[in-house]
Amino acid sequence: MRTPRRLGTTIATGAVVLALAACGAGSSSAGSTVEKPRPTSAASTRPSATPTTPAPEPEVAAAGTQQDPLGVGESAPISTQSAFTVRLDGTDPDAAAAITAAKPGLPGPQPGEAFIVGTFTITVSGERLAGQGIDIATDGADPGLSVILEYLGADGVVYTAASGTGCVSENEMWMSGPVFEDGGSVTAATCLSVPADQVPGGLWIASNTANESIYFTGA
Repeated sequence: MRTPRRLGTTIATGAVVLALAACGAGSSSAGSTVEKPRPTSAASTRPSATPTTPAPEPEVAAAGTQQDPLGVGESAPISTQSAFTVRLDGTDPDAAAAITAAKPGLPGPQPGEAFIVGTFTITVSGERLAGQGIDIATDGADPGLSVILEYLGADGVVYTAASGTGCVSENEMWMSGPVFEDGGSVTAATCLSVPADQVPGGLWIASNTANESIYFTGA
């Protein structure tokens, strides 16, 4: 004889099983960690700035060139390494009367010639001489023999102490003699014979033995 099923017991047992299953599912859901996508920062999405190269500064032509000569009262070293800085103090474009009065035994300018006198101050750098192996305190430096003063006429011809009639001022630069101290200077003149019509618009040239030059306005 079959034993009758106990419906209440079966239902109760099923309910327990379902309750336990539900608890297990809830426990698993609560204990697991779900990673959320990290938000993308604004910095990471912003395009990187392209570095810019600053525009080069315009080159400035050095003063003392033939195209940009120095004026009266202005000075510059003959070159970046030169120990001699030259300043033009003034120009007398027609010094014949003063020269012949001071040197009556010398001939004056020939017809068509002019005696032009430039007065210069040359300062010596002992530091730069030391860089060349020269001790200014012992060896001295002679601006009048180290710096050559000439005149570039309006015709493009360079007039030197050997050009035309000989001209000697009372205080010639080549007679100045050496200096023996750093920063020592000599102020003296140079007289040149130049065709009178080539004096206006000309330029003074101060050069060294290495053929490096600076230019000054002339008459």
